[in-house]
Amino acid sequence: MESVDGSCVRVKDHMRHNAKLSECLDEESGSISHSHNASATGSMTSVSRRQAEVAQRSKETSTRFITLFAFLVLLVGCAASACFLYLGITSAKNDEQDHFDRRATEVVQELKSAWGDYEVAGLWIHESCRKRDFTRRDFTELYEYIRSDGLTFQAAEFIPNVTHAERAQVEQEDREFYSEFYPNRVTFHGFKGFEPDPEGGMSVQNRSQQEFYFPVRFVEPVEANAAAAGFDLYSSASRKASIHEALGTWEPSLTNRLQLVQETDPSAYSVLLFHPGVKLESADQVQGPRDLSLLVIRIPDLLIRSSRNQVESIGMYVYDKSTEPPQFLGATTVTVSKVTAVEADSGVPGETGHDEFVYQVERTIDFLPEVELDELIGSLEGATSTKFTREDIQASSKTWEVVVFPLDGTYEPDTGMVWMTGIIIALATGALAFCLFFNMRRVTAMNEVILRAEADQQIVSSLFPSKIRQQMEQTNGLQSGNNVSHEGVFEHAPIAELYPETTIMFCDVVGFTSWSSVRDPAQVFTLLESLYYNFDLIARRRNVFKVETSLLSLIRLVPTASSHQIGDCYVAVAGLPDPRKDHAMVMARFAVDCLLKTPEVTHGLETRLGPDTSELSMRCGLHSGPVTAGVLRGEKSRFQLFGDCVNVASRMESTGQSGRIQVSEATASLLREGGRGDWLEDETSVAMCKGKGELMTWWLKIDAIAGPQANRLHNNGNPLIHLPPTVKDSHNLDAKTLKLVEFNVMVLERFLRQIVVRQQANSRKKSRNSLSKAPSLKALTNGGLSGVKDVISMPEFDAVAIAKAEAMDPNALVLDPEVLPQLRDYTMRIAATYHTENPFHNFKHASHVVTSIVKLLSRIINPQLIELQKDKAVADTLTHAMHDHTFGITSDPVTQFAVVFAGLIHDVDHTGLPNAVLVKEERPLAKKYNNRSVAEANSLDIAWGILMEDKYESLRQCLFETDADLDHFRDVLTNTVMATDIMDKELALARKNRWEIAFSKENDSESDPSGSSEGGRDSVDRKATIVLEHLIQASDVAHTMQHWHIYRQWNQQLFLEMYHAYKTGHLEIDPSVAWYEGELGFFDYYIIPLAKKLETCGVFGVSSHEYRTYALSNRQEWAEKGKGLIAAYLKTYNEAVGKQATVGFQNQMWC
Repeated sequence: MESVDGSCVRVKDHMRHNAKLSECLDEESGSISHSHNASATGSMTSVSRRQAEVAQRSKETSTRFITLFAFLVLLVGCAASACFLYLGITSAKNDEQDHFDRRATEVVQELKSAWGDYEVAGLWIHESCRKRDFTRRDFTELYEYIRSDGLTFQAAEFIPNVTHAERAQVEQEDREFYSEFYPNRVTFHGFKGFEPDPEGGMSVQNRSQQEFYFPVRFVEPVEANAAAAGFDLYSSASRKASIHEALGTWEPSLTNRLQLVQETDPSAYSVLLFHPGVKLESADQVQGPRDLSLLVIRIPDLLIRSSRNQVESIGMYVYDKSTEPPQFLGATTVTVSKVTAVEADSGVPGETGHDEFVYQVERTIDFLPEVELDELIGSLEGATSTKFTREDIQASSKTWEVVVFPLDGTYEPDTGMVWMTGIIIALATGALAFCLFFNMRRVTAMNEVILRAEADQQIVSSLFPSKIRQQMEQTNGLQSGNNVSHEGVFEHAPIAELYPETTIMFCDVVGFTSWSSVRDPAQVFTLLESLYYNFDLIARRRNVFKVETSLLSLIRLVPTASSHQIGDCYVAVAGLPDPRKDHAMVMARFAVDCLLKTPEVTHGLETRLGPDTSELSMRCGLHSGPVTAGVLRGEKSRFQLFGDCVNVASRMESTGQSGRIQVSEATASLLREGGRGDWLEDETSVAMCKGKGELMTWWLKIDAIAGPQANRLHNNGNPLIHLPPTVKDSHNLDAKTLKLVEFNVMVLERFLRQIVVRQQANSRKKSRNSLSKAPSLKALTNGGLSGVKDVISMPEFDAVAIAKAEAMDPNALVLDPEVLPQLRDYTMRIAATYHTENPFHNFKHASHVVTSIVKLLSRIINPQLIELQKDKAVADTLTHAMHDHTFGITSDPVTQFAVVFAGLIHDVDHTGLPNAVLVKEERPLAKKYNNRSVAEANSLDIAWGILMEDKYESLRQCLFETDADLDHFRDVLTNTVMATDIMDKELALARKNRWEIAFSKENDSESDPSGSSEGGRDSVDRKATIVLEHLIQASDVAHTMQHWHIYRQWNQQLFLEMYHAYKTGHLEIDPSVAWYEGELGFFDYYIIPLAKKLETCGVFGVSSHEYRTYALSNRQEWAEKGKGLIAAYLKTYNEAVGKQATVGFQNQMWC
């Protein structure tokens, strides 16, 4: 704090030095010295600001660099970890895939080897029996020898070729053999085979006389295959084909799968292997049929033999691909539970060899059920983590397909170490990045503390003079409650100082209270912020200090000053914190600058804030004298002014006039002493001041102080808007109407952009021809009331579209370049259709109605849901609840656009005469609309017909995507415009009945507020319809529910319009006679009940209460002042008529 104090002292010394220099200059250079003084202060402030900005940029650059570096470290670490994981996991997967592929190849090779063993056995049997000197005992021994190697099969047979001549001898030998060795166990009756039976089929019978036979001569085991003894295989068609194949190719022949009679396992298949032996190439080779050996092989035995060397769990399916589709042969799984390596004996006594091991494997073999090949492959491919291989093998004359797959995680990659290493890398880099980022956060937090301290120091510097600030720092006076005794007395002396030479200014926005009653809070603050921000800039340039003077004031803080606004009042002082001799002249210039800046700001805001904004002005009051300034310690310490000077300055403002600056005699004297007596007008005035009585006051000459710039104060009627020349000249509108046009265009554009946002959120593709109805809808009402509906169907809630729309920025949309020009041209067309001679029913009234509609639409909220916004558990349902509570109005931008559009066009081509007069005078319009709601129906038809013109096609395409959108817009527009006819008894009765149905307690309790049921949906739509109608009704007479000044202004305009109709012979009864009582009845039976209905709707928030409060207040004031006002109205009319040579007159006469 010492360095800060020293800096403040140096700044103060520098400013005092500049003040001394200014005393040496003449009067003309007085302003220059003041500018130099202000420049010095501004220079010091600019230097400090630049230093702060440089420091801030340096900190931001450092923060960005550290953040970027930490991010890069984290990114590199994550990338390295990801690459390591990818490469490591991929490598592990490839290794295990290779491992499995090798093991699968070994399994297939084992199957091939097992099948080769069977082929060798068949060849051995054939070659052993080939010379036919091989006895049955020799065959039995051969069979046992082959089985000793673990080769198992269902049967081993020798099938010789026996001619018819040899048959008897062979049969006799076989009969003797079976009788001797297998008495009563094997019955042999000679050769047998399949022969035709009397029934036309085939059955096993004794063979008839054939040229040759292929009987089963030798068979092992005998008893298990006794039925095959002597069976002629040549008699079986399938066996005959295999015999021919084997004998014709000299290659082993394999049959298709079959299930043997003697098979004990019904799910096991077998195959027959016919072996023709080795082809002989000797010259004396015997041609013709030869002998065969036959092996009956069970597929399960084959699979078991092929699995004998497996040391890892694996599964295998075997299919015969020689058939279509492939036939399932068998499937097995081998589950290895334990593998033990045991040292093998080297064979040398007393020594043990350590170079050989025997693996003892504990395995379990199971057989799988039959499954089609395509189904198996599909299931294996569907399991992404399952590896499998497919390989074809040649089994004698058949092609088999072998599918091998793993059973458990044996072949899954072991990525644990890979993941651990990758995680360690990621954690290490993450920790490094976190340390960097944490350090950056600490640096950023420290920088924020420093910046906050600097900002607080700047705020304190702007709020408190340097001397006061030093005292507060020394006594820690900024903290409330410090150094307070038990009696509530501060131990340190108060921080206060007397400033003997100051000038205080109070300025106030004239007409602000009535203007703000028409606007919503956001618009009110937009005006105040814009005005006072510009005043702040002027104060900084003029080196004027703005002071807080009330504990109830609203505090606004800017970089170099504090400000004080009580309501719309702005207060500033010159002569403190640093005394100066020219304080009165400085404050006079400051007041003039503020006065000139006001119309510039209000004109610029009129298109945003609506009609009458440019008519706002300032009045200022100045007084010079001593003030006591200091810090009022307590809950919130403030630098405040006290004394008689403050009260007089406030009185100078309150008794002043719009657009003028009133100064006290003290200030006028200082101006004369400073050689600025020419700044004072000759005219004087008298102001009453509490405790002082009458005070002589003067008015400042704005032109003398501001010079040519004073012309800005007199150009209030010139619009500060810029339109294309072609648009300006197309409808011959005056400047004020053009400003109103721009205001309405901006309002409609805002709602139009919401429509486009919702259309894009709905993701519907727009078609230029989607509005098929538009060309045919040239007329809307078709007789007036036919288009009014009891219930308007509102769009259903679309949570997805609403969520998308809320995430979009309507102002960022790029509209079709033709849309806004068409919208502006249409609005100007509508403005041109209003009768400018009407004091009330004119385009300004339509704009006033639009302003009220926009205000009410902006206030459509659910007070009960405000607290729900704090509850995250219901955040997702809040939007839907808002939709239900507001009956769908807040969720549909087309509806909102339609009701605003209705306010704009509801009095188009209004003649200034009531409907009753049009009917009585039998005007053509009355006949056209059957004497019902004539003016409203006419306005609706004209505005609709213009909208349907071809030149506004792009505007329509932007507003409506489908015919349904257009129909809904038309329904809302018709109901709302026709609702402005409050004199039609049938319409009023129908609306009253709809209100009772929609908002009666019985119906409201029975209906479903969410609209989920059909009845509930109809109830919600009916309420929406009623709310929209009452919204525009309230807006049509909004002046009665706004500030008294607004009500009085529009009430006069309506009276003048009605009185003029009387004076021109259209009305029979003088409205001035019953106007007083009529207004009271209008309040009692229409306005106040309407305001109560707005509250009953429950959707307009505080605005409904505001409207009702204003209605009651205006009713009371009218009861007190109404009769006198009617006399003033008549005087205004007579004066206006007296100025005109003819009865025709323009609206400007009544304003």
